[in-house]
Amino acid sequence: MLITVSFTGSVRANPDIFHVTVSDVRSNSFVVSWTTDIASNGSVSWGTSTPPGTVVADGVSSTTTHYVKIIGLS
Repeated sequence: MLITVSFTGSVRANPDIFHVTVSDVRSNSFVVSWTTDIASNGSVSWGTSTPPGTVVADGVSSTTTHYVKIIGLS
């Protein structure tokens, strides 16, 4: 599986990313969390194709703390 983290809505095109963590790994889900040096909107793309096709947004506008739960894995 491929995982890509991306950002929009920040004053810089590419905020610095810190503390990327994969946690709460289950048979059909997992959590990706990270922090950024400036407020931004984050998302995670995932899937088995290149580039990954499913995008999940972190759900919080312009923040430095990001959290995405990936569900529906088989």
